[in-house]
Amino acid sequence: SLMRSPSRSSRRSLFASEGSGGGGRPDSPGSPNRCKPPARKSAVDPFVVIEVTGAAADAADTCSARTQTVSGGGENPEWGETFEFEVAEPDVAVLLFTVWDDDVLSADDFMGQYALPVRCLRRGVRCVPLRRADGTPHEGAPCLLVRVESESQKQEGKAI
Repeated sequence: SLMRSPSRSSRRSLFASEGSGGGGRPDSPGSPNRCKPPARKSAVDPFVVIEVTGAAADAADTCSARTQTVSGGGENPEWGETFEFEVAEPDVAVLLFTVWDDDVLSADDFMGQYALPVRCLRRGVRCVPLRRADGTPHEGAPCLLVRVESESQKQEGKAI
């Protein structure tokens, strides 16, 4: 979510609430287009890294968060975590979601990613499609269900 900070009118806070990693789209539950994770041969222990990138002011350590790992998360992991980010330059800021498979004995495996311009975020539950490292879609349209809230949108009465 984006929220106008009372002290500085140009700063915004971004709240990203991680929902589910594979449930159906909120507008069409049970449809054949429902979101599914990429096909995998072994148990998956997913976690999500959320980062705000763009302007130098938005690339600080405070603009990055990591969910807990969902052990044996399978097809529909749920995190139920909420994160808040201060966004100094919403016109050039990008919210990057990267999903990883947590591996204890080797490097974590990349599962998917998606980048959204902060200016394009809308309040509500959104299906964030996951892409391969080269930007192409995964088969089965895996996604993250994410709830976005915006205090600035509520206070100003306009979409960001």
